[in-house]
Amino acid sequence: MAKKIRTKLALILAISLSTTPVLAMEEVKEQETNQLVTNNKNSSVKADLTEERFPRHIKGLDDCVTFLPVAGKKTLLNFILVGCYTIGRVLYTWGGGWNAEDDGASKLTKTIGLAESILDFTRSHYSKSKPNTESTETYKFEVNGEIKESEAKIEAKDERGNTILKNGSKFDMFKYIYDGFDCSGFVGWIVYNTLNTENDNGEGYVGPSTTRAEFFSKRGWGELKQITKEQIENGTYELYPGDIVSIQGHVYISLGKCNDGSVVLLHSSPPGVWIMGTTDKDGNKNSDAIKLAEKYGQRYPIAYKWLNEIDKRGVKKNWDKYFNAGAIKRFLWYVDGKKGILTDPEGIQKMSPEKVLERIFVNPNDRLETEKLS
Repeated sequence: MAKKIRTKLALILAISLSTTPVLAMEEVKEQETNQLVTNNKNSSVKADLTEERFPRHIKGLDDCVTFLPVAGKKTLLNFILVGCYTIGRVLYTWGGGWNAEDDGASKLTKTIGLAESILDFTRSHYSKSKPNTESTETYKFEVNGEIKESEAKIEAKDERGNTILKNGSKFDMFKYIYDGFDCSGFVGWIVYNTLNTENDNGEGYVGPSTTRAEFFSKRGWGELKQITKEQIENGTYELYPGDIVSIQGHVYISLGKCNDGSVVLLHSSPPGVWIMGTTDKDGNKNSDAIKLAEKYGQRYPIAYKWLNEIDKRGVKKNWDKYFNAGAIKRFLWYVDGKKGILTDPEGIQKMSPEKVLERIFVNPNDRLETEKLS
């Protein structure tokens, strides 16, 4: 009798697995990969870099409330999912994701999943009511006891990649490069995790924020579009979900333009990675985008409470900060399957911000019932 029961159960399991979508099985995959660690002997931070992929549950942080991304899945939806995975889990650090030479990607942004150094740094800040401004906002460096604003020649690096000057003083600008992402480090990490399945696989995608949109267009992955002053003034500019937008000194990912002209975006900006809504052109702080950012931000209670303590700087921003900042360049992914590198079988690029957010977020009460993305 017991044998028949086991046979029946095995048959039921086999049938259910054969009809279960890939992402519905991610809960199982994450358990299998949690124990894996990097085997990259050349990494100066190899103890921090893991191959956990994208576990939903990370101790001390909010659970992931979106569908889990899949490393190397080249769709526009997965690109956005990779970025959203970091919400509430990654804090902003100046130079975060850059190498110590400050000329490209570090191993941190060529790692599948989030390094433990990042997660530990976030946990340590959540225990405080306000961010450590030294580590999440301003970076200056000290030479012989004097604060300097100018560059200094790199002479050597310590085991963490921090630059050491010849006289022994540490170049503090690099103190936190392994603990979070700045705006361009964040975008570079997302692109890498969307296109790759292995750590440190060739080049990275970190570079100056102001030129990121142009950089990706030159790869042949999409089209570079200029948002003109006239379009800004009359509100006729377009931003689609997944667009990479470069302005002077910043780069962010658009989640789309709302009917009132406000924009939902995803970026790394002090104090951390967050979905943010802009005001409308008139400065209305009850804009459609801000309401959407509030609605979905509350799905992360630990991070949201922490943001409230610092006046929601990660949730609300003035519209003109992102649209009156000089030249605005927009990278629009090719997704027709004929050119470029991503596809868009779900039609994300043509969706409204409301529909995109509905699609990527999972209702915590019926996650197992709805996790049928692919």
